[in-house]
Order: sequence, then structure tokens, then C-alpha cells
Amino acid sequence: MLGRFVVRLARGNVRDSLDELAILWEHVPNDGTAEVYAAALAAAGEPEAARRVWRPGAVHSLDYYWLLWEGLRAQTAIALGDVEVAVRCYHNLRQWDGELAGMHSGSVTLGPVALLLGDLARLMGQDPDRHYARAEEIAELVGSPHWARAARERRGHLP
Repeated sequence: MLGRFVVRLARGNVRDSLDELAILWEHVPNDGTAEVYAAALAAAGEPEAARRVWRPGAVHSLDYYWLLWEGLRAQTAIALGDVEVAVRCYHNLRQWDGELAGMHSGSVTLGPVALLLGDLARLMGQDPDRHYARAEEIAELVGSPHWARAARERRGHLP
């Protein structure tokens, strides 16, 4: 389910995951499923529904899922324009700028953490370009033209 979700998120058709994520949220309403479902709702253009589900104050364990949960929280903060949460996410994610946001197996990813850092920096009114340059570098290192293109587009350097 998480694999389908992140692929749909990357492709721009995350709405296709809403039904199954709603069922997951109803049956397992914990902080992790809240991050996933809120991020999906926000990305699908349903900000009020996302705000009802989102738990931005929840503390996630520093485990296998932490970078995925924090990355999703950052994406939700960006989508909802929540600068206060964006500042916290930026602080928490800075040390991971050379990683892919997701599970540490690499099987589920939201793309380079640096891409999120750039988006967070932009929301906070900071220059995001160094983060986008780093994101492009990481994406090329792992052989991901999709994420490299996204970083270039955000910097205004279209292919």
C-alpha cells in the first residue's frame, strides 16, 4: 500500500490512493497512518480534510519509518502552507540532505530529502536553490531522472 501511494504521489495521481488510505486510517488510526493519509489528502487538494487528520505535533520514533513520516509531514506542511511546522521539519531534516526520504531500505521513497528542504526553505522565505542543486546531485547519483528533473524545474533550470 505504501509503495502504491508513493508511486502515485510521484506521478501526480495520489487521489487514486485515497479510498484505501481512508480504510487504513479507519482501522489503524495511529500517528503513522495519520501522516500518510493527511499527506495524501493535502496532495489531492483536500486541505480541510487533511487538517482534520493531521497530527503535526506527534513525535515519531527514530526508527525505520522516521524519515518517511518526517518527509510526509514536511510535504503536508508545504501543501497546507504551515510555516511553523515547516520550520520544525526543516530543522529535523537538514542532517539528512544526502538521503532519500522514505524507508531506509530504499523501497519506498518520496525523493531526495534535499528536494523537501528546498520546498520548505521556499515556504519559509529562504533561498531554496542550494537545496535543489543538492537534490539534483542526489537524484543523479541514485539514477533517478524523475527526481533530478523535479529539482531542475524547481530551480528554474528546465531540461
